Amino acid sequence: MNQDKLNELLSSIFDKKSFSMDKALLYFYSMDVSVKEHIPDAVVIPETREQLVQLVKLAYEHEIPIIPRGANVKDLQELIAEQLDLL
Repeated sequence: MNQDKLNELLSSIFDKKSFSMDKALLYFYSMDVSVKEHIPDAVVIPETREQLVQLVKLAYEHEIPIIPRGANVKDLQELIAEQLDLL
């Protein structure tokens, strides 16, 4: 999926403060405590349960992996995606 389409889909659920496709922010979220690194295509922070449900549906429908992250720590190496993903 191209970046414009992903932006369109995320914009249908979230306002601009709840998701980002900014390269600098994506790079920040690409790292964890392991040696692996993958830059996600978007960082999404749902504010409501309904937004989370809609995000999971969108990801399922478009076969986009979701990588959960809490407290800004992503230290489970097996969760680092090798393809398009939402973080």
